[in-house]
Amino acid sequence: MYHIALCDDENSVLNFYRDLINSLAKKNGWQIDIRVFSSEKNFMLYLDKNPFSFDLIVFDILLGNANGVEIAKQVREKNDVVQIIFLTTSKDFALSSFAANPFYYLVKNQDEEKFEQVLNNVFKHIGNNSNDLFVYQKVNTTFSIPIKTIKYFENFGREVLIVMDDLENISFYDGFNSLEKRLKPGHFARISRSQIVNFSYIYKVSASQVFLRTGETLKMSVHFRETFEKAFSHFLLGE
Repeated sequence: MYHIALCDDENSVLNFYRDLINSLAKKNGWQIDIRVFSSEKNFMLYLDKNPFSFDLIVFDILLGNANGVEIAKQVREKNDVVQIIFLTTSKDFALSSFAANPFYYLVKNQDEEKFEQVLNNVFKHIGNNSNDLFVYQKVNTTFSIPIKTIKYFENFGREVLIVMDDLENISFYDGFNSLEKRLKPGHFARISRSQIVNFSYIYKVSASQVFLRTGETLKMSVHFRETFEKAFSHFLLGE
């Protein structure tokens, strides 16, 4: 499922593009979820708490008195993988918008065929990069976050804690054995009954400890040492 944020300060525009995206999704068989925002304040408040909630953000280049490009730059500071489409009534902002690394720039009320083509390209791009994301479910909602932001997973009974790098930690319910099996091969390994670590954050390993470049020291169980060392060696050799 593709999670989309639609941001515009005009309700008529929000309604038009929400209906258009839903219509195109039905036509093309896309599974989507759309959340609309009529002000940059409400959008940023939501994003602060849910930085990786969206696969695609469709912005008005001007949101009230705010500059959509500047808002998009703030988004990039929180999430550098989300796709962005800018909408505007003028081409004057086209050059400056590229500072926020948008996927595309569209003038409002262009033909629907063009909008459909752009959405199709966005979803193909997201699909091609889906292996770089970790997907989890919480309260019947599917979320995805970049693997590179995950330091390690920690198990607390049926609850799993995702310990993040410079972001608020995330908790969800899953079996730890099941989680281990569906993680991207070659990027993670289990070091104890309750922890699975991301290789990219390791800078030193001893017989009983794993040291992360972010300062944490994790204990490694004897039971998992052999399989961890083998997997980590393959990672270091690029195999």
